[in-house]
Amino acid sequence: MHKGISFGLRCLAVAGVAAALAPLPAAAQSAADAAAACSAGTNLPDAVCACVGERAADELNDTQRQWYIHAAGGETDAAQALLGSMSASEIADAATFARTAPMECVRGG
Repeated sequence: MHKGISFGLRCLAVAGVAAALAPLPAAAQSAADAAAACSAGTNLPDAVCACVGERAADELNDTQRQWYIHAAGGETDAAQALLGSMSASEIADAATFARTAPMECVRGG
């Protein structure tokens, strides 16, 4: 192979590895964390949990999302600790999300 092409391919390979190792944007990371918690805490298919994760990133604020991640993942002490930093309305919204989002995702939405 020509040296210039070989070098170019090596650069692309290094760039690809660097991109793969780069941290995800915050919204993508929180969606991934919520999806992982859904998978860990339920027997729902991965596609449904991916939907729940995306919805959590879109519909919940940071504290609500962290509460959902801990609650769905079975980390009840951590979830309970976050309740003190949320308003009654935020708690109600997060609880409603946890109750309804998985079934809405099962139904395709």
